[in-house]
Amino acid sequence: HDQNNIANLSSLKYNGQRINDKLIQLLALYSMSQERYQVNIAYHSVEEFVEDIVIEAMPLLSARSISITGDVEDGLCYFFDKDVANGIISNAIHNALSHAKTKIKVIAYRKEDYLHIEIEDDGDGFPQQLLENGGIVRSINRANGKTGLGLYFSSMSAKMHVNKTKTGSISLTNGGSLHGAVFSLQLP
Repeated sequence: HDQNNIANLSSLKYNGQRINDKLIQLLALYSMSQERYQVNIAYHSVEEFVEDIVIEAMPLLSARSISITGDVEDGLCYFFDKDVANGIISNAIHNALSHAKTKIKVIAYRKEDYLHIEIEDDGDGFPQQLLENGGIVRSINRANGKTGLGLYFSSMSAKMHVNKTKTGSISLTNGGSLHGAVFSLQLP
């Protein structure tokens, strides 16, 4: 019985967090559209960043019997806006949580002058239609509650990271080490 209460409380907390995330995303998008949002780029330990995200997600995931692990290139540090990146990665983890069977993995590495942070899960992967549209949700489907706001927010937030001629981006693929969905954030 206690186990049920813990699961229900965890579910309430999760849904409350989702609503909070969506409101923050809407506010951030509004600020971006008004050109009021100032990107705060600073040098951060990617290892610490991923560690914090994993620790934050653990209680929610363990209530659903899903494990989360981090795999970061040793000593990796990078210039990025920590709050913006946190919003993008948290959104990706929440999406993965809806589809994962038992595992979620956060992977971070540097490749060709970009920081890559990937969220993998062992679910069935992204729908083909979403992959073909480059992760853009063409219409809002109120029936299943999928608005596409999270992906739109993530894409716009990634683009705010600019370094000379390079711009941040997100991409969606299927496969990875867990053979499910792979959400990838690339920051220049």
